[in-house]
Amino acid sequence: GGQDPNALKIEAKRRRYTMDLSGRAHIRVAGLGFRAGGILTDADSHHLRFENLKGQYLGHSYVNDISHQATVLIRGHHVELNGCELAYASGSLLRMEGHDNRLINCFLHDGDYAGKWNGVASFSGRRQLISHNTIRDSGRDVCSVHGLMESLIQYNDLSHAGWLTSDLGMTYGHDTDFMGTVIRYNWVHDNLAHGHTAGIYFDHCSHNAIVHHNVVWNVPGMPLQVNNPAYFMLCYNNTLWRSGGISTFDHSHRNEMFGCRFQNNISAQPFRLPAHVVTQPNLIDPNPGLAGPDQRRFELSSTSPARGRGVPLPGIAEGTAGSPPDLGACPPPWRAGHDFQNPPEVRWDVPEAAFSNAIRNAAFELGTLECWTASGAGKAEIGKGNGWGNGFGRGAAEKTGTSKHELQLTGKVRVEQAIENLHRDTKYQLSGWLKVTDERSPVTLGVSGYGGPDATVSCADKGWQRKTVDFTTGAGVTRITVFIERTSATGQAFADNLGLPRNPPGP
Repeated sequence: GGQDPNALKIEAKRRRYTMDLSGRAHIRVAGLGFRAGGILTDADSHHLRFENLKGQYLGHSYVNDISHQATVLIRGHHVELNGCELAYASGSLLRMEGHDNRLINCFLHDGDYAGKWNGVASFSGRRQLISHNTIRDSGRDVCSVHGLMESLIQYNDLSHAGWLTSDLGMTYGHDTDFMGTVIRYNWVHDNLAHGHTAGIYFDHCSHNAIVHHNVVWNVPGMPLQVNNPAYFMLCYNNTLWRSGGISTFDHSHRNEMFGCRFQNNISAQPFRLPAHVVTQPNLIDPNPGLAGPDQRRFELSSTSPARGRGVPLPGIAEGTAGSPPDLGACPPPWRAGHDFQNPPEVRWDVPEAAFSNAIRNAAFELGTLECWTASGAGKAEIGKGNGWGNGFGRGAAEKTGTSKHELQLTGKVRVEQAIENLHRDTKYQLSGWLKVTDERSPVTLGVSGYGGPDATVSCADKGWQRKTVDFTTGAGVTRITVFIERTSATGQAFADNLGLPRNPPGP
């Protein structure tokens, strides 16, 4: 201040992007700095690597959300950002779409300073790997995960959300079948908002995510929030320190969390969830015997009451030498965040988690019949869903929400999906939401090939109804088929939100 502007160098931005690699492939960009512009790719961009870049002031507008049209946009496949620093934008610094992309060992900070809908980073698409990053300082959320499927978020340090707004999470997503997305081994801390603060936040109609071994602290509201309807959301072995309790919310008070489990967690405050949610065992204690949480030492002290209190969960927490596993996130030592001096070795190693949904595209949110096979003279197609279905701003509530898509069957038609890697001699339960247009023409949900006659249940209701089918696999059976079928030539039927939890072996 106080200087003559005529004596200063004044620069004006002329371009939205500093690099346009739309339609390009097999290119490595390394060691560059860029300012006042972003990087553009498109759906045809693939096998690109951005390494050790530093980008600043990537995009700005207080009027519009620039997250979809400026900054760093990754829209293709097999694109990797590694060892990069991105800073300063009014919207998202990075938007990752497409499939099979990677964000590794990067430092993203001071994004979304206009407090727009998207976070510092916005992730959607399939099979994305977000690992060993530090993402911090946002006007709103740190990470947006709407539309993220079959992905892995691990070893990230996510912090300091809510500088400008309220009612937000450090991570936030809704209306998404996460299709087995795993969020594990992350530090999630310091939500600064003045109202309704959350840590890992799944809003209405979030399904099939697995959240385990995360440490959440300094979140005055809910450290893990799963609003309903929500199906087969699994929250295991998390340490929730210096944070609030855990409940759920729905405008129409449906309290629909079928198949959800909160187990082996350490929480400072109680859980207040519907009775059908599995919430044992957990330790509720504001002083659970952590080694030194103020120094980010979240492992258990030798006298912690969380030692040996867990239940074995295959793929998550097995225990050792015949002893039950500990509660909480830190039996083995691990750290989160980027380290430019010592780049991490990153692996995608995700075992099947206990009670995870074995059905793929179970909510038809891929917008196609992928993973399903249709047969018969009738038609199987994807119809428009009812969103949250909770009557918020749209009329009467329905019993479930079907988000963007639901299955629509017309005439005599059957859709089926083969399920593999089940356990022999084990009890299972198939479930799904069904309805019909004509009560004289029911629809059937069933399972075949399990070692007995087809196990089925029918629905002839015009409103959504959840139906279940119980069965036990035979001595040599590890593969079965689930199906939805109409045998009438008239009327239509609809299905959504199917589930078949992978139970541990045993009767």
